[in-house]
Amino acid sequence: MLAPKTQHDLNFTLDTTRLLLDDLRTITVDAAMIIHWHRQHSPTKTTTTIPAPTFRLPASEPRALLSLKSSGTQTSSDSKPPAVSPLSTSASTLTLLLTLENPSLHFLSFQCSLDPNEDFAFSGHKVTTLHLVPMSRCVVEYILLPFAKVGWLRPVIRVVDIHFDKALIVHAVGRGLERDEAGLRVEWVGNEDKR
Repeated sequence: MLAPKTQHDLNFTLDTTRLLLDDLRTITVDAAMIIHWHRQHSPTKTTTTIPAPTFRLPASEPRALLSLKSSGTQTSSDSKPPAVSPLSTSASTLTLLLTLENPSLHFLSFQCSLDPNEDFAFSGHKVTTLHLVPMSRCVVEYILLPFAKVGWLRPVIRVVDIHFDKALIVHAVGRGLERDEAGLRVEWVGNEDKR
């Protein structure tokens, strides 16, 4: 029951979920309030529809995604092997791909670092600065040489937005990767050298 000439505030929560991780488009939501009402001493019910302004849900904040390079992305047999260290083609290594996404309409700069670790050696930038133009992504590759035959590796990867001095959470994407309260975990099952 609402008294005449009074105002009543209602709060609504709108939860959205992106079906694809790669979908970076801005979402628009068209909504309307449908109000069913009647006067106090009248049995006649009335329905009033009030359109709400279009809501624009911007693309998500910048994000960092860590994935394992699949064996299917190796060089094909009919092409020349890359002129890099033999580590990149060894079965005893693991390749991590750190993908940085800038879905905003601003230029952003990130500092990425991988800390040294007693469980593995790595090839790649220990510290690097990346500048991303609006609506873009960049991939940084790390090649890990684990010292153990099997187990979980815990790489410490840090990504910091330089301008806002804000650390991004590095999300684990795909098989063989997890994120727990202690950080990232990468599953490693090595192949023994056959000599």
